[in-house]
Amino acid sequence: MMDPAIRRLLHQFKYHGWHRLAERFAGAMAPLMEGAPPHITLVPIPLAAKRLHQRGYNQAAVLAEALGRQTGLPVGHDRLMRRRETATQTRLAAAERRANLAGAFAARPSAG
Repeated sequence: MMDPAIRRLLHQFKYHGWHRLAERFAGAMAPLMEGAPPHITLVPIPLAAKRLHQRGYNQAAVLAEALGRQTGLPVGHDRLMRRRETATQTRLAAAERRANLAGAFAARPSAG
């Protein structure tokens, strides 16, 4: 179970624009990236247009940028595309989450 204080901070980051937390979260994640192959690219999950409009930012992209700064890994904002909107995952069980996301994303064709 996640620490309630951490859960509250994640909620503030995700839904209330507390971008400054991205550096702290990335700092906790960066050690997990040590020894990663040099060809790794961080790929943030694209947010649905409706949710992006509501929040004003994509928290996955903000976090990926912070993690990229701390690890030196590139961030591939254009590597993944959303094919369809999905229901919110907050109250779904693991199997329901997998079904909800099935077919929702696709790799973008390479530009080069």
